[in-house]
Amino acid sequence: MAMAGPLYLTNKPAITVWVDDSPSMFVAESGATRLALAADELARRIGEDFGGGLMLRSLGDPTKSSQADNANALLQSLRTWPVAGNALTPPPPALMDRGRRHWLISDGADPDIAEWSSSAPLSGVVQIGSEKNNAAVTAITARASASDMNVLDVRVHIGYSGTSAGYRTVNITGVKDPGEQRFELAPGASRIITATALRGRNIEARLDPPDPLPMDDSLILPASASAALKVRVIGDCPGALVGALAAIPKLDLSDAPGQPADLLVACAAAGALPQTDTAAMFFVTPESQPQQFRKPVWSTLAGPLQNIALDDVAAEVVDRPVGTAATPLLSSGRGALISLHREADRAPAVYVGLDIADAAWARQPSYALLIARLAELAAGQLLLDPIDAVARGSGEEEIAPRYALAQREVDITPASTGRDIAAWFIFAALLLVLLDLAVLIGTARRAAAPAAAAGR
Repeated sequence: MAMAGPLYLTNKPAITVWVDDSPSMFVAESGATRLALAADELARRIGEDFGGGLMLRSLGDPTKSSQADNANALLQSLRTWPVAGNALTPPPPALMDRGRRHWLISDGADPDIAEWSSSAPLSGVVQIGSEKNNAAVTAITARASASDMNVLDVRVHIGYSGTSAGYRTVNITGVKDPGEQRFELAPGASRIITATALRGRNIEARLDPPDPLPMDDSLILPASASAALKVRVIGDCPGALVGALAAIPKLDLSDAPGQPADLLVACAAAGALPQTDTAAMFFVTPESQPQQFRKPVWSTLAGPLQNIALDDVAAEVVDRPVGTAATPLLSSGRGALISLHREADRAPAVYVGLDIADAAWARQPSYALLIARLAELAAGQLLLDPIDAVARGSGEEEIAPRYALAQREVDITPASTGRDIAAWFIFAALLLVLLDLAVLIGTARRAAAPAAAAGR
C-alpha cells in the first residue's frame, strides 16, 4: 500500500508551454524583454504545481523544446531562449495532447497566433506587452549601375509600425557618400534611402536612436553578396567566348595563381575534358567538321535559354560522361547538343557541343546571351542583372499587441502511464496477500478452537 499510494496520488497532468519566440517577444519593456516578463508571470501563476513535469515548446522551431522541473529551471530556460529564425507554426489543435495542460505565452502581435488560440485547448495564457512603436531596417538591396558595372545602386528599406509618428536617423556605411539622414516616419509608413557603393564592401545601415527592439535597428549586406565569381579558362577557347565571359559583370577572369576558381571554363575534345569538383562549363571541341543542325529543340527544363533562337547551328552531339545524370537542354534528332550534368558529390557541369568558334555567329546578340545564360546555369545564380539583397521576414517590425488571446476551461484526460499501471498491480498484489493472510489466520483459529476446548 505504501508503494502504490504515492505513485497514484502524484499523477497530475503534465504541462506544455507554447513559447511565442518571434522578434516582438524580445522588445524591452520595464527593464526586461517581453519573454523574460512572461516567464516571471508564468512562474507566478503556475507556482509549484509542476505535477508531471513541464515542457517548453517553440512556436518558431518545432524541433526545439526544453524540460523544466521547477520554477528556477523554467525562468532560466525562458530568459536564455533564442529568437526564432522562422515564421511561427503553431500545432494543429486536433493533434495537441489532451492529457496535458497547455499554456501559451505571447504578446498578441501575430494575428495567426491569436486565431490559433481561439481553437486550441489552452488552459492558460500569459499575454504580455504594451509598446507599440518600432522602426526597423527591413532590407538592403544592391544592383549594378547602368552607367558603371563596378558601381552598385543601393536601396535601404526602412519600415515603421506604431500608432504615433516617430523620428529616426539612418547611418549608412560602406557607400560612396556615408553619412546620416534624419526623417519622420508616419504610423505604418515605410521609406527608401538610396546610395551608391563600390563592389567588395560591406554595406551597413543603422537606425538611431535605438528603440525597444534593438535587434532590427541595423542590417548588413556583406561584400560577398556582390563579389565577382573567380573564373578559370583552360584549353583552346576562342577569343569570342572569352570576350563574352569578360563582359558579364559578376565574372572575374583575372585568374590569380593559387586562388581557387568558382567557375571552370574548359574547351577541349570530349576525351580531354578535365575532372573537377568546381562548377564548370565544358565546350566540346569537334574532332572533325561539325554538322549543321536546323532548328534544334529546347527542353522545357532549359528555363530562360528557351528564349534564345538558334535556327542554323553547327554542333557536335554531346556524349554523356560515364557516371553522371544528364538533363538534355538543347537537342536535335541525333542527340543532345547542350546538357546539364549532376553528380551527388560534385557541382553541376554544363556540356556544350555548339561550334563556339563560328565567327559569324559570335557577332550575333544570341551568342553573348547564350554564354551568359549558360554561365548562370553552371554557377547557380543570376549574373547578367543580379540584385543582391538581405532582408528580414515580412512584418517582423510589427510589435504592437493588437490581438487578444483566448483561453478556456479544458477537460484534462490524463493518459495512463507505466507508473500508474504498475501502482495498480502492486496494490492488487498486496490486497491478495492480505486476503491470503486473513484466510490463513481464520483457518488457524478454527483448527485451534477444538484443542483448546478439550484442554478445558
